[in-house]
Amino acid sequence: VRRAINLLAAQDVVATAQGRGVFVKEVELGSAAFYLYDLKELFSEEAGAAVKILEARFVNADARVARKLQIGLGSRAIYIRRLLLLHGEPAFYHRGYLIYDPARPVIEAELEVTDLKGLLQGSGSALIKSGELYLEATLLNEEEARLLRLKRPAAGMLLEHIFYDFDDRPVSWGWFVASSQRLRLQTRIGIEYANETRDERPR
Repeated sequence: VRRAINLLAAQDVVATAQGRGVFVKEVELGSAAFYLYDLKELFSEEAGAAVKILEARFVNADARVARKLQIGLGSRAIYIRRLLLLHGEPAFYHRGYLIYDPARPVIEAELEVTDLKGLLQGSGSALIKSGELYLEATLLNEEEARLLRLKRPAAGMLLEHIFYDFDDRPVSWGWFVASSQRLRLQTRIGIEYANETRDERPR
């Protein structure tokens, strides 16, 4: 019995409390990690991803841009619109704002990005330390639906990102929009089995 309890404890199935006994752990949804496996698979060379720049220009930061990039209201920023293609077909529409600093080659690095992986890694620049991603459901507006060749009304997913430099200052802020079928969250709660692969698990 003691050996069985130790094995269950090692698998994080039960917890022991001194003087109280052994208790089966509840499944904690709040601690579950969600993975964008479908998006990660687009990083592969077989995905045939490419980036098309639609627009790049200077803008004066409005209240929202100033807050996200932690710059002064009306400060100069770079606005970029891009279309991400998979095998020549539009898949993601990206809009983003970059801080304007002539001393740092952030703009050049962003404009030279030609693949999806580079965009989601903050252009792959050594200036990027970390990033935050936020995913939410959305309805595509007229421009988004037109560029993605979807009929309205169309449900979509919005993936917002903020990238930070090594001084923990925001470098860029933007968001990807895609058909709701392009992005899917996946997680598993409860007991994990070491010999079970993701493809073998029920969906």
